[in-house]
Amino acid sequence: MVIIRNAISLSVLALALSTRASHAGPCTQRIVDIRMEIDQREKGVAARGTTGVETPGATMHRQPTPMSVAKAEAQLGEPVSERHR
Repeated sequence: MVIIRNAISLSVLALALSTRASHAGPCTQRIVDIRMEIDQREKGVAARGTTGVETPGATMHRQPTPMSVAKAEAQLGEPVSERHR
């Protein structure tokens, strides 16, 4: 019983010591700035785009394939990216 109690005590202590706050490093602000820049670009692209009609397949919990995304973009008259071909 003493062995189990000691093992539990050591486990709790190890867990408590391992969860202390950590620092992301000197690049933290640069990462935040880049993420904000990317978000702004994405908002601009999304604002320029058009929307399509939701198909029955979209409501059946299926992931779109690159080909189905390319087809939908082509139907909306948007340029199809190289990765969707």
